[in-house]
Amino acid sequence: MKGNAPENLEGPNAIPLCRCDGSLPSEIMVLADSKASITAHRELFRFSEGVYMLFDGKEVIDELNRIQNGRIRSLHVSGGWGWLLSLALWKQDMRWGDIMLLLGNAGMEREELMPFRNGPPEDIFPALYYGKRFDVLRRLCRRARKNLEEKPLMTPVRADFHLVEPDLSQIVASSL
Repeated sequence: MKGNAPENLEGPNAIPLCRCDGSLPSEIMVLADSKASITAHRELFRFSEGVYMLFDGKEVIDELNRIQNGRIRSLHVSGGWGWLLSLALWKQDMRWGDIMLLLGNAGMEREELMPFRNGPPEDIFPALYYGKRFDVLRRLCRRARKNLEEKPLMTPVRADFHLVEPDLSQIVASSL
């Protein structure tokens, strides 16, 4: 196995992925929209408390614009349905037509979306979750990741989006 390992993971100049005390280097940042999102993320990833930033507002794109990320190599965003839609569309103010197009591109049929056309976008998530449409949720998470990695507001980083169901404090879909 030693011959197949990347050079930066072995030897005196190795890049530490994790310190012995369980904390992580400052190159990792996790943005979360709630304490439930932090809890869900920590259950799976076991990152130290110092890498988490809680933004309980809905303006995730505005918050991303404010972050000084010169040393960040890996960005995890752990949030709910609203954050997922904002990042997948890369818009704070979403219109119903934008959401329908996004969900259609993610695999939903127009007929599936029609019952929700007069309601708030928050009504769609339970239908996807309880309808076991995890394929659609994963595609949306991947779209959010793509936007996080490609938008010019940040230096190049490896990004992932994790969708959290707040009542369960559990990640239900991810871009991984």
